[in-house]
Amino acid sequence: MGPLQFLCIGFDGNRFTGEILPELRSLCERDLIRVVDLVFVKKDAAGEISGLEAVELPADDALAIRSLSYDSGDWFAQDDIDAIGESLADESSVALVLIEHLWAQELTGAVKRANGRLIVEGMVPRETVNELEVMLKAS
Repeated sequence: MGPLQFLCIGFDGNRFTGEILPELRSLCERDLIRVVDLVFVKKDAAGEISGLEAVELPADDALAIRSLSYDSGDWFAQDDIDAIGESLADESSVALVLIEHLWAQELTGAVKRANGRLIVEGMVPRETVNELEVMLKAS
């Protein structure tokens, strides 16, 4: 299995429009990622929290998600869903997405064949990337 990345994508006003699904599908079709788990967590105006696995969504949305090569793995525990739900403002929601980076499998194999090993890995924070982009454009 390739590296796994957890994403928590927020939606104010509980307005998930499905616009991220075509991009996820495109990444899956190009064998760059695989969606391992996808859960939607919603907090209503009364503070009630609900969590839905992608396959539990209404038919049209569930069909779109199945086209992602979605592998309903139940990786997100109910405790995770509850904790994230508690942290949400009323009338907001998140999509919890666990993706496998398929592109990294070949690189991992090459590193092993070269008798190398990964020492450190991490993600550069979005704010830092934004700052770097501004600096590069200015120079």
